[in-house]
Amino acid sequence: WLDKWRPRSWVRASPDPEAWITLRRALVAMYGHPLKAWRCLLDKDDSNSVSWLEFENACRHVGFKGNIAGAWRALDEDLSGSISMNEYDQQSAEILRSFKEWTTANFGSVRLAFKALDGDKSGTVTFSELKRTCHKMNWDGEVKTLFECLDIDGTRDVEDGKRSLTIEEVAFLDKWVMEATEEESAAPKEMSAEQGAVQRSRSRALVTQQREATQRLSNSDFIDEPGRRFHARTLPPRSESAPGCSRNSSRNSSRNSSRNS
Repeated sequence: WLDKWRPRSWVRASPDPEAWITLRRALVAMYGHPLKAWRCLLDKDDSNSVSWLEFENACRHVGFKGNIAGAWRALDEDLSGSISMNEYDQQSAEILRSFKEWTTANFGSVRLAFKALDGDKSGTVTFSELKRTCHKMNWDGEVKTLFECLDIDGTRDVEDGKRSLTIEEVAFLDKWVMEATEEESAAPKEMSAEQGAVQRSRSRALVTQQREATQRLSNSDFIDEPGRRFHARTLPPRSESAPGCSRNSSRNSSRNSSRNS
């Protein structure tokens, strides 16, 4: 069978940083920010990683004619066969990491945070709602960048003309297990044995907290206010037909039905 086996082209390729720089420019030119390109094009299945096939398709989508395998190897330094958010763009990873940690610490999960952020109970969260709560509860991240990148379709509400987020555009964060940064990975080596043990214990506790939050979301209802429960709504599947972003949610009808109800 080995005579018939043909490895992926990236297996034999050498890292080509210049090819990745050129591809990154093409992604930013089309989507405005690396994180939006990740959400709209690269990670369309919300797996929180990019496969070789997804990477190839993204290159074709933006018209990149350069060294695709070399650009891949420039990112996949550990030859894992997939690209993580940290490998792709550390600034974007930090925005998501910070926001996820903030929502987990203050609300228990991203889904529960969305419920709290939705001040007018419309089923969507506008930029003003997001910004107000983030400032009130001391999230010092880039609110505008986060909103722009998570709002993958950019659709405006037919009534007030405002753009907004739906739960399905942010829920992927509840499944995202954050990777350790390079500094965090190196820290235990530079610490004493006791300090390293404390650091690892905190990391394990954070992962456990994330998993428990995700497990709570498997239940059909969540606590809204003391003594009151609400049932999680079933959202319509994403539509991939709208222009601009290659995956778009069918939000106008769901947004209007939420308001009418």
